[in-house]
Amino acid sequence: MLLSPRVRFHSARLLGLLFGLLLGLLCFSAPAAAQTAHLPDAKTLLKTWTSWQPLMRQQARIPVDIDARDLERVARGDIARHRTQLQGIDRVVGLTWSALPRDALWIAIIDDAHDTMVDGLTEIHLTPTRPHQKLLFQHIDLPWPFSDRQWVIDIRNNGKLAASSHDAVWERTWMQSEKQQALAQQISRTDMPADDAIWTP
Repeated sequence: MLLSPRVRFHSARLLGLLFGLLLGLLCFSAPAAAQTAHLPDAKTLLKTWTSWQPLMRQQARIPVDIDARDLERVARGDIARHRTQLQGIDRVVGLTWSALPRDALWIAIIDDAHDTMVDGLTEIHLTPTRPHQKLLFQHIDLPWPFSDRQWVIDIRNNGKLAASSHDAVWERTWMQSEKQQALAQQISRTDMPADDAIWTP
């Protein structure tokens, strides 16, 4: 998620390709006019974070557990980290401050062209089923003796949360689709999805 006007953050949930971890990233970002300002103090961060909690509890897709100690680390310029054990996949959240404007961070976040950055990764765009959504089929070649893996990622922007916060809170989430095998049937290639690859659960 990205917060404004004074403090912004990003929370993402990603499926780790090999490790089965649920990943999250939080980025506090200054407004464009204050890019050269010093890090905000912990009290300012906590006040801003707390002010958005009621709305986020109601409308955010991914819960984000942040406490005062995390914000103290951020105020010192460090990265705060959390790992929450869940049934099946863990959720890992990182929190830091960025002096970049929110728009610049958002552009970096929505650049989902992973197939040009990871060797052996095939990526195919699928037809979205709703607004503010992107569906990606991904297949990765793994070295012997491991079997190749494939999955479908459901990427969404939380338009409702953005509207309810008057464009102050933005959330983009990455989740493995619960209907991945059915969605992959729209692929017209004969080699994908691969018969000998394992669908990541």
